[in-house]
Amino acid sequence: LATTTAGAGVVYLTHLETVPITNRSRCILVSRKGEVEMGREAFAQVLNDAAAKKRLLPNNHPDVKHVKDVARRLVSGARKLNLVD
Repeated sequence: LATTTAGAGVVYLTHLETVPITNRSRCILVSRKGEVEMGREAFAQVLNDAAAKKRLLPNNHPDVKHVKDVARRLVSGARKLNLVD
C-alpha cells in the first residue's frame, strides 16, 4: 500500500501543469495531443451516429449557422488569450 501511494504521489507531482489564466496547478494525465485525438474520435462517432439516424441538419440551416458563429467567436477569444494554437 505504501508503495502504491508513493507511486501515485510521484505520478501526480510529475504531471502538474499551471493554468495560464489562474496560475493554479492541475494534474494532467493525458497529453494535449492525446486529448485532441480522443476529441476527434468522439466527434467522428457522434457525427456517424447522427448521420445513421438521419438527424444531421444541413449546413445552410439557421441553427447550424448560429452554432458555427458562436464557435468561431469562442475560438477567436481563446486565441487572443493564447489558449489554443
